[in-house]
Amino acid sequence: MSCDTKNLLPTVAVILGYYEGAKYIKNQVESILAQENVDVRVFIFDDASPTPLTENDLSLEADTFDRVRISRRNQNLGFQMNFLRGLRDVPGDCDFYAFSDQDDVWHPDKLSRAVSKIRQTSRISPILYGARTEAWDETLSAPMGVSPLFKLAPNFGNALVQSIMGGNTMVMNRACRALIAQANYETVPVSHDWWCYQLVSGAGGTVIYDDCPCLKYRQHAGNVVGSNLGWAARLSRLWRLLSGEFRDWNSKNIAALEQNVELLTPENQIRLREFRQARNGKLLTRLLVPLRQKISRQTALGQLGLL
Repeated sequence: MSCDTKNLLPTVAVILGYYEGAKYIKNQVESILAQENVDVRVFIFDDASPTPLTENDLSLEADTFDRVRISRRNQNLGFQMNFLRGLRDVPGDCDFYAFSDQDDVWHPDKLSRAVSKIRQTSRISPILYGARTEAWDETLSAPMGVSPLFKLAPNFGNALVQSIMGGNTMVMNRACRALIAQANYETVPVSHDWWCYQLVSGAGGTVIYDDCPCLKYRQHAGNVVGSNLGWAARLSRLWRLLSGEFRDWNSKNIAALEQNVELLTPENQIRLREFRQARNGKLLTRLLVPLRQKISRQTALGQLGLL
């Protein structure tokens, strides 16, 4: 399924990572196909679900069959590599690329707004767009709040220690897709969205953070990553910090970045090296390097936790 059409609208390839999500997938795909002012192609990658996804699960109208393709993995890759491999697998002739979860509902202007924001910047360098989300209950009948508003401009120093945009909000240009697709994935990063933020910002690309929510993020027991709202989420982050989980995540991401260090700018290569060394250095070094290399989380409390 190619993106090369005679339609004058911008073409967008949507990479939808799927695993045992038949309960909500129909609503998700319908909201993607209903996107305004873009020509959408949906590529669903079933990550070897025990119950394979079929076209019957989608119940699509006949005139939309040619806009949706289902591919099934021979073995389970994990959600990170299912998305990242999917980005490689889709056609390279699309104007833009986006990630999608299997259980959200997108606002009708989600993609057109992202495309407009991307087009306002240079079209040559890698450009990654992400936005806030609205959390809703499982039935999408009750809103639960909006994801936190981050005020620090996206940058590699922040990306090293924090993910600020969900993959379900991300849209990118061709150059960005090419950058991410060429990376070495011998070490699997913690998550595909955090990795994209790290790699694009580290390579000197442009990262756009939109403070306008773009979708309804359904909260249910099957979420791989849940909402970032409220005291329960704060306590969860505190526990992850105290238990060493954040440190383990940073170690895994550093290893993935070091395997792709040639893709980073010289300045960010130095920033990565000093961050790695500081984590195993003396107390004063651990405190000074984040300040010198501008490595920081979005809030003062978060930065204290990092230190």
